[in-house]
Amino acid sequence: MSPQPAEQIEEIKYFGFPPLDAGTHVIGLESINNIKNEIRAVHQEHWDETEVLYLERPMDPDYDLFCAKEAERQFVLFTVRDPDGNLIGNLGYFLGLSTHHPGMLQAKEDFFFVTKEYRKTGVASELLQYAEKHLIELGVKLIGMSDKSPCGGKSLEPFLTREGYKKVAIAYVKEV
Repeated sequence: MSPQPAEQIEEIKYFGFPPLDAGTHVIGLESINNIKNEIRAVHQEHWDETEVLYLERPMDPDYDLFCAKEAERQFVLFTVRDPDGNLIGNLGYFLGLSTHHPGMLQAKEDFFFVTKEYRKTGVASELLQYAEKHLIELGVKLIGMSDKSPCGGKSLEPFLTREGYKKVAIAYVKEV
């Protein structure tokens, strides 16, 4: 299920699968452990756009937990970078067995974000398609995505529908 270390490109450690170099951006699989300090700024931008609209708590991701789950082969992080190597987007999934379909490996998206200046360029679609392709190679049979539009984020429904996803639920959260 887990990708094996493969290569390093311009000090960015991609592994498992060859990165996709599209000229204007590079998409690959990276270890969150290697970039947990760098990814914080992108996560903060994502948080400021969505989470602050329904949570009163400040952003404080448990990167040690992400790293532990990654080490247990239960988390994967796909990234997109500009030609200078700057992180401009990320897509993280938790991997696990389905409780509804015994033995079926599923991936549940925890975060999906592309910085504003790279939206409407096709980068998000390429990132999602790259992730899907390689999740399938890992044996994933079901991929779940979320949409933060109910709490103020831009609706991903048209995008996800175009990518073949079906709306199956709307989640509710109560901070207690």
